[in-house]
Amino acid sequence: MLEHAVFSPLDYWPVLAGFIVAVILLLTLDLFVIERLAGDGSTPESERKRFKVSLAWTGLCVAAAIGAAFAFQ
Repeated sequence: MLEHAVFSPLDYWPVLAGFIVAVILLLTLDLFVIERLAGDGSTPESERKRFKVSLAWTGLCVAAAIGAAFAFQ
């Protein structure tokens, strides 16, 4: 079992490249699209909307992490 614990990242470069591209795309989407849709937070209604958007992103990230953990076992 120990021989499977140590591996070279070069063996899994497509997974690593895909992960890096996904992180860049999600950060870009969050910074330039979602932030504008959520509003500026100056009113209580806008603040609730920002909270809902943040909660949705948190749920999505947790689900993606759990999915990746099961997919790469």
